[in-house]
Amino acid sequence: MPRTFFFAALIAATALLQGCASAPSLEGQPFYQAPAEVSANSATVYFLRQPNTVGAGVAENIEVDGLHVGMLPSGGFFTVTLLPGTHAVQAKRQNFLAGDLGDGSFTITVEKGKTYFIANQTSTVPYRDNWAVTEVKDGSFQLEKFYFRWANVPQNDAEKMLKTTRRVPSEKLQ
Repeated sequence: MPRTFFFAALIAATALLQGCASAPSLEGQPFYQAPAEVSANSATVYFLRQPNTVGAGVAENIEVDGLHVGMLPSGGFFTVTLLPGTHAVQAKRQNFLAGDLGDGSFTITVEKGKTYFIANQTSTVPYRDNWAVTEVKDGSFQLEKFYFRWANVPQNDAEKMLKTTRRVPSEKLQ
């Protein structure tokens, strides 16, 4: 019986670590600077995730309108250029063992010439603003309660968050 438990635990740990290992590395990547220039005919959307110890080793796969646009690790950000209109966003963790607290599906409506900041947020206190674009999920880890959400954050607040993030290496759209 102990041997069976050992092998089951070993398989679970291997699956968890494999998911962590596939997240893009932020080592050597530049930290955030001023917002990117926005085209007069399109919108720029920043996807960001502040460094966090909860789920830090698992990245979110981000799709916009069914196209993979990037992986968002803890402490990372990337930009996407979108045409004006409403777009469907799907965020899903790459490792099913990590749970779905950071996952979300939502729509964003963007206007040409504007910049948007979509953040994957984790907090130990309930949110008291109206920025959420997904339901707020909660979970307890080591007896501490956490709140998870995706939010459309105003630029001033987003730029404060972005100061601790690094640009995620570019990915080719699939």
